Amino acid sequence: MSNTFARLRDDFLDYIRSEKGLSSHTIEAYGRDIASFADFLTLKEWKGVVPEDIHRFTAYLKGKNLAGSTICRMLVAVKVFFRFLKKEGEISLDLGRYFETPKMWQLIPEVLSMEEVDLLLAQPKKEDPIGARDGAILELLYATGIRVSEL
Repeated sequence: MSNTFARLRDDFLDYIRSEKGLSSHTIEAYGRDIASFADFLTLKEWKGVVPEDIHRFTAYLKGKNLAGSTICRMLVAVKVFFRFLKKEGEISLDLGRYFETPKMWQLIPEVLSMEEVDLLLAQPKKEDPIGARDGAILELLYATGIRVSEL
């Protein structure tokens, strides 16, 4: 990675640290992600990057059998980095606009059978104050479908 690449990456990390309020772990990961992208490129400056470079980088990441969440984070880092470069006047086009970050797969939660629900709702001892509370909690969760954190 050239000195210019390193300087702009460091400026970017300072920017997201002060402006975006990201966690220190995310900032470190973004720094590694930008460094990986820079190492992948054979260019001397960011101005020479074209959308095809990002597509080649994506294919390279997929070929490394990385987790989908890792690839997604790396591409988000690249996208935000190019937005930063455009804002700073280092490039004329925001290349992040020319590619979509992959959508993360969402796992469908397992659903209880009616028998399992009946057994669960019958567990709290409703005559006991704690049991009455627990029963009300379970009934509310079951009846509304709200998240536990919302409860």
